[in-house]
Amino acid sequence: MPPLAGVTTLCLPTRDSGLSPASSDSGQPWRLYGARSSYSRDAQAEPLIAAILTAAEAMVDQPETSGTRSRRDKTTRESGTSMDSTNQNLHWVTSNNLDGFRTPEVMKEIRQAAMHDHLRRRSPKSSNPLDKKRQRLRSVDSDHSVDQEPSLFTSNKWALQAAGAGRNSRRHSPQSDSTQSTSHVVEDDDDDAPLATSMVVQRLNSPQWQMQMQNITPVPKSVYAMQTQLVAPPRPGPLPFDLHKVGALQPFGTPLDPFRTMPQVAHPQVSVEKLKFHCSRVFGTKAMGLSWVPALIKTRHAFLSTLCIASTHRDATKYRPTESYETLALRQEVIHLIQQSILNPHTCTDDSTIIALVQLICSEMINGEEKMLEYHEGGMETMVKLRGGLEKLGVGGELASILTSISHQSAIFRETQPRAIYQTYCKTLPHMPVTASQKIPESPLFCPRADFATITGSPNCRPHTRALLAQIRDMTDLFLDTSTSHSNSSSNNSKSGSDHTPADKAASLAHLHRQILALPSSTDPNAPPHLRNDWTYEACRIAAVIQAIAMQNRVPLSTAAALAATTTPSSTSTSTSTSASAPASSAAPPPTPHSPLHALAHALALSNLSACWADMAGVLFWAALIGGAAARAAGD
Repeated sequence: MPPLAGVTTLCLPTRDSGLSPASSDSGQPWRLYGARSSYSRDAQAEPLIAAILTAAEAMVDQPETSGTRSRRDKTTRESGTSMDSTNQNLHWVTSNNLDGFRTPEVMKEIRQAAMHDHLRRRSPKSSNPLDKKRQRLRSVDSDHSVDQEPSLFTSNKWALQAAGAGRNSRRHSPQSDSTQSTSHVVEDDDDDAPLATSMVVQRLNSPQWQMQMQNITPVPKSVYAMQTQLVAPPRPGPLPFDLHKVGALQPFGTPLDPFRTMPQVAHPQVSVEKLKFHCSRVFGTKAMGLSWVPALIKTRHAFLSTLCIASTHRDATKYRPTESYETLALRQEVIHLIQQSILNPHTCTDDSTIIALVQLICSEMINGEEKMLEYHEGGMETMVKLRGGLEKLGVGGELASILTSISHQSAIFRETQPRAIYQTYCKTLPHMPVTASQKIPESPLFCPRADFATITGSPNCRPHTRALLAQIRDMTDLFLDTSTSHSNSSSNNSKSGSDHTPADKAASLAHLHRQILALPSSTDPNAPPHLRNDWTYEACRIAAVIQAIAMQNRVPLSTAAALAATTTPSSTSTSTSTSASAPASSAAPPPTPHSPLHALAHALALSNLSACWADMAGVLFWAALIGGAAARAAGD
């Protein structure tokens, strides 16, 4: 239908029309025809339409060369489409104004028309695949015919036929090969068979191929039967692993550090991976992983100092009388790295150097070398003062807290007072109030509430153990005579609030002392059944006895341990059986207890240390402090 008068018309050619390129091989340029209207080119025409019409005129007015004309005519003849049928393949878009060509409906219509034309062009005109192949081989863009340059590729159909011919030649005699295979191929062969197929057939019929096929050993039918079985039987005869000796498998690195990215020790006998695994398993906690561990891995000497703690701890758990060669080599290298850092003015007082020295002090605490502890702590105090005080240390204030705690523990184990710089820092720390439901590490040394709350709710603390802890707590408060004394404790033997005279205090201390020393041991054959094999109670009882003797006689804990060996019967049982609630956690059996300190170590080793006594972790810390301080003068 011709365009309406007074209506702007835009003609979009389709790919089937003579106005579009016939194919990618023809090379004919695109052509655009438009019907002009009253809105044809003038000063008021829209720039987009004016540009389209100008380009169309330029392409229409362009003279055609002989090559272009010949290719177009050739394409037109082959496609069977004449220029007279061009209007049937055009898509007309009409609008009353120029803005109408930009509406979403018109744009959608144009896209749909272009897509339908593209899909129609792609649809095959014949279902025979050979017709498609002939159409590709007869491309108009080729300058020579198919006969001059045959295809070297074989279609799937002819490849299957050639393979069938080869199979037939293997099944029958060589005399019948040539006849059967050739007739099989020639039956379906026609003019469309590619040259490559005939080449394959010729090779199958060649004498060389027949000779090769005769030399092939036929596969027995048992092999095909084996492939169809559900479970294959074992292979007969010796296996390759039996005939040839295979060397040991070589692992690629180690599971913890396969690419050896962790800092290594110069000595070859020191295994960084094993020590790091031991350190993470024994000392690693989630709280340490938040800020302390990231600070350790920044420098080499800070990282290796953690291994000093692990190596020394492993020597102690194995009851070695002296340090291992691995521990000595590792400590020597860490000390050398710390000295190099101290000589550098930029790193002599930084956090990494202080962290390395703190952990070196921890390893010396386990080793029990008092002279080395005093030497390292003196250097630490100098470094802190050069830094500007404990308040200036980094790691979010945790470095100052850990250093203060380690210094107090070192002073306890050496039975001395901590240095003044740490005592002053403790006085500046705020004392946060503790709520009734808050879990804290309660112990006879730390009980800010009126009575034990965390320990009472712990399933690991039995009533007789809780009563023992209350007695030693009340005796400690009475000995210190502080304003926070738990005079109104639930224990019946606690000190009364009206007792203020020194005689009353002495009488109360003596009474609590006698009661604690009279407590039965869990290893006593005459002990009540509920006390037998309760190693948590036994460890608390021995620690309470040593502390009670020290407070009653006002002597150091090391002296009290010697007095306890003569005044109280110690455990001499060698039994290592455990109760269901307290399984043994020590890999190496502890020595036979023959003194209060050995009995304490024996009870701790047989208690359930896998979770550090859970809610009774504060009690475990108290028992370890008592045992460590009491072992100062024991010589072992």
